[in-house]
Amino acid sequence: MKKLMLLIIGFIVFVQSAIAANNQNILYYVDSFYSNSESVKDNLRQQSTLATNSCGPTSLLFINTHFQIKNNGIKPGFSESIQNAQNKLGELYANINQGYNTTTSLTELRSIARNNWGWTKVFRMSSTSGVDTNVNNLINYLNSNIPVLVVLDSSYSGNPVAGAHGIDHIVVVYAYQKRQDSNGYGASSPYNNRQNDRIYFYDPYYGGNGYFLRSEISTAIDLAGFAFLTVAP
Repeated sequence: MKKLMLLIIGFIVFVQSAIAANNQNILYYVDSFYSNSESVKDNLRQQSTLATNSCGPTSLLFINTHFQIKNNGIKPGFSESIQNAQNKLGELYANINQGYNTTTSLTELRSIARNNWGWTKVFRMSSTSGVDTNVNNLINYLNSNIPVLVVLDSSYSGNPVAGAHGIDHIVVVYAYQKRQDSNGYGASSPYNNRQNDRIYFYDPYYGGNGYFLRSEISTAIDLAGFAFLTVAP
């Protein structure tokens, strides 16, 4: 009888441990992106440069800074002062023959990263692939330390500049977190509907991060099918 009780207790502990493990959040992220961005935000963010429509080029500067710190151990010169950041923004706009502080598209940002910087991991996800496929693509890229650019819809309440300017806003997605769903299925459960998963972004306007839920993609993202742009050397 004593042996049986020990076996039962052991089984219960095993099941509870398995459930606990299943409920743990699972994070896929670009290593050090947030901390590297925070270290230069006072000079780079749009709130500082006053380039209120430059969310795209400013996002590129945050990504460029991250990789220079990661690969070379130093911050780029354009991050050393607001004036330097403004000058660099002007250079990026000149690269695509656009006036300073105009709105930009992911296609134009892809051109800068590919043609002017010579970066090779710059890919545009197709809207025809669909949300589920592109979310899986996102996780794979983040897990490979590749950040991506998305366009937040102007009407989305989680858009950091929705109230201030009421325009679409390009941000840098740097993390994806799998979480327990509303049915109680854990983060790693194959039955999880993934609707409570969080997609974290870095905001080029104010600095700092925000997130939207997997269930909010259709309202949070301006581009159909969760189309996004990867940006890395």
